[in-house]
Amino acid sequence: MFNEEEVHLIKPDHVSPGEMVPALQVFCTTNQYFDDLHINIIESFNGIPDYLSTTINEYPTVLRSSDRFICLDGQDLIDEARVNGHGSIRCLIEVADNCPDEEIAIRKAATRMLPQNGKCSYLETVRNVKALYKMMMETTENLVNFHHGGRRTGGEFINNKEENVRLILATRLGKSPKTISKYLNHSENLNDAAIESLMTSVPDQTVRPNKEFFETAQSNKNKMVVELKSEGKPDNEITEAMSGYVLQMFDEYKRTGDIKNYASQQNTVSEDTQTEEPSTENLINNAISAKFLPKTFSYYPGNETPQEITSLNLNDVKAELATIAANLTDVSGNQGAGITEITLNITLSIAALSGCLQKCRTLDLTNQEQEGGNEIWVN
Repeated sequence: MFNEEEVHLIKPDHVSPGEMVPALQVFCTTNQYFDDLHINIIESFNGIPDYLSTTINEYPTVLRSSDRFICLDGQDLIDEARVNGHGSIRCLIEVADNCPDEEIAIRKAATRMLPQNGKCSYLETVRNVKALYKMMMETTENLVNFHHGGRRTGGEFINNKEENVRLILATRLGKSPKTISKYLNHSENLNDAAIESLMTSVPDQTVRPNKEFFETAQSNKNKMVVELKSEGKPDNEITEAMSGYVLQMFDEYKRTGDIKNYASQQNTVSEDTQTEEPSTENLINNAISAKFLPKTFSYYPGNETPQEITSLNLNDVKAELATIAANLTDVSGNQGAGITEITLNITLSIAALSGCLQKCRTLDLTNQEQEGGNEIWVN
């Protein structure tokens, strides 16, 4: 067993009497400035290989540590200047004293991985991309002016402003056009009040409106938008309804860490009557949940004609078919529609068409019974 004095001596942080405690070395940036440097004093650093793509900055980024000048990014600019016979080159210089190779390697990797001023939250990215997209769609400037360097020829542009704006944002923000489209989908039909409400949850270290939340919520958002559009709701009402619904989903996400997939919460069928009865629990929890998929139309032919059958009208069926066709036309003409939205629209359309088919069969069967026929449709 160790006595109290021996235990004290084996502690990792023990410092013998009279021993100097070394100061903690922190490799922080103490200054940053622009200056012209002679090309021959700039060192390349191979602890992390140079990047294959050229830097988007106009000047190389150089670390000044003690008496060394080490290139962190933009070695291609330095090599080009040397080939062209230039003796010096203007650089963005970061100052941090006594940096070992490990610190230099971290900084070189971070130049293309971590923004200089730190990262923002996912929701802030979604909000900012939404605002940028709106600005770019409304600008009277030539979109080519917003491209980078050699891309300012506009050679990548097509005759579609929406796609061109997505391309510009992808290039300038270092994302793919597909990722920009995802940000826009996540911000779609969210008003400023809803975004502001969600923003208050960003500092929460446990549950926040992050990428996982928006990706989980998107499927339900798509279903709701299709349903609201099929009802002929104007865009402002859709945005209002969706904003409230997203806040509702986030409340559930905070409570349970997940969001119910309302597509699977269809009305249950009674074994005794074979007629659909809405789930009371689902309707209490969320009155909107029953609206995601068309209700299945069915009936049990008995001695009496149900009221649901007598109220059937062929013109109503035709109106439903027109709505289904309009939804498919909308999604086919929407350049921003992704595979998830298209798949969902097709699925909903098939379900709605199935309902129309059942109604047509019911109408035909009713007509045959009234006319004395005996042919039976089998579903």
